[in-house]
Amino acid sequence: MNKPEIFLTNRQTLLQDSNLTKAQIDSFFDILSMSFDELRLEMQKERPVDERLDIVPFKAKPFFVTSLDNYACLDLGLLSEKLHNGPYFVLSNKFPEKERWKVFNAWGFIFEFYVGWLLESLNGRHSSVLYSDTCWEDDNRRAFDALFVKKRMVVAMEFKGGFLAQNVRYSNDLATFMNALQTRIGTGCHQLARDITALFPERGAGRKLKDLAVPSNTLFVLPVLVVQDLMLRTPFINYFLNQQFQLERATFPVRHGIEVLPLTVVQITDLENLVEMAEAFDLDVMNFFHRRCQEDKEMLGDIQDFISAIPEAKQERLSARFQEIFEKSSDEMCAMLFREGRVFKPLSSGCVD
Repeated sequence: MNKPEIFLTNRQTLLQDSNLTKAQIDSFFDILSMSFDELRLEMQKERPVDERLDIVPFKAKPFFVTSLDNYACLDLGLLSEKLHNGPYFVLSNKFPEKERWKVFNAWGFIFEFYVGWLLESLNGRHSSVLYSDTCWEDDNRRAFDALFVKKRMVVAMEFKGGFLAQNVRYSNDLATFMNALQTRIGTGCHQLARDITALFPERGAGRKLKDLAVPSNTLFVLPVLVVQDLMLRTPFINYFLNQQFQLERATFPVRHGIEVLPLTVVQITDLENLVEMAEAFDLDVMNFFHRRCQEDKEMLGDIQDFISAIPEAKQERLSARFQEIFEKSSDEMCAMLFREGRVFKPLSSGCVD
């Protein structure tokens, strides 16, 4: 509090030499700020959440108006989180509630496209061949979001870009959370179990995928669910979803001689880390998933802990593709923010000057 120039932000002086217009800067702060009177009204509203856990107003608008054009940010973590899923909620809140499905659907397509793009660099590594957006040959309907074929192992993937609702996150009620987890994210468990059985039915010939011949001597099928919501990185999420997957599997048996491995749930941040290590150190990501399934069949451990145990995880890594994107986005950002076009240079992985 003895250094208000650090604690407080003035929107008139913050970006004096910016290429952004005053209207753009004002719009940014107007969207992400509220007065203390507005905060008081928000906290008095009835919401279906446990009030001890209710940080929704702070997450929605992390800036507080202290005086004309001056703002305080009480938690930089909540502000930086806006870089992850903030655009989704900003866009969603701009729509009437009955029309928010448009944003949800569009965001889902963007997420699927991004995960597919991310996985492209794994194609051909360690004999893993990637097939994206697979379709059934007989009716051309969508099958798996992605499929890797690696020798005698098939890695079947579904992508889920949805977010758990506010009342689920902060209700402090186990039944509410589990029901939402099973219905919102658990649909991926059903899709994987159903389509794996269609590919390898207990009896008879399996359905064929378009432009893809699955090896007839397949021994292992490794199901992977890629999710976006950061909350799904919390402990035991993989355990609970794997339990649901096993229940689905009982309804969809597979051919004798094929082992369907436990469900791997990987949040997009962890997948990004694995892909970066694959590009920097030639990490075998499919082997990593397989080894984890063998070592933790009930999926009680967190995937972050398994990643941390990889020797490469402790090294400074540099993916040429990631670095190129970082530099390009930094140049674009600086061109918008500063007339002089100053460029940020990385000091190390994840750090900028």
